[in-house]
Amino acid sequence: MDPIPDDYTRRWAEVTYHVHTRLRFPQQYELRWCSAAMKTLLVSISLFVAAQGAYVVRTFADATRYKDECAKQYSVRGSPLIDYMRQVALHTDDADSRWCIIRCILHKSELLAIEQGDVLHESNVHAQMQYSNAIVEDPDDIRSETSRCLQEPNATHDECLRAYTFFACIQSTEYDLF
Repeated sequence: MDPIPDDYTRRWAEVTYHVHTRLRFPQQYELRWCSAAMKTLLVSISLFVAAQGAYVVRTFADATRYKDECAKQYSVRGSPLIDYMRQVALHTDDADSRWCIIRCILHKSELLAIEQGDVLHESNVHAQMQYSNAIVEDPDDIRSETSRCLQEPNATHDECLRAYTFFACIQSTEYDLF
């Protein structure tokens, strides 16, 4: 025979049920909200941190703008970037300011760190070359050509000539820098 609950037992069960369900629900809801907020915050922070260190590849239009800015800086007559690249490739005068314009373009493109003693950023150069030559089927070939060109300028002591030597090496390959 089941015991028949009296009014006190019924009321106690009712209060206990409501107290536990009402107190538990907001806590669970609060925990879920906090968990979602924390996940969102962590994702936002990680994206921000990743974006701070990532190299942003440059387009041909960016390189053209940098060339125009650098030409003004060195007081050189402007011409389209492709014509300018051809002029630099054919020129042999050691004291030419056009080599310094190449250095300036590489610096503005974040491929060359002037502050660190004219160091070419290898990872940035590889990223730029991969982007500019995206249709190439063999990315390892791009990497090997880029690595070879990164080694060539080390023999020169003049900063502008070093930048030009790297640029001329890249131009001699079948790949584009921009």
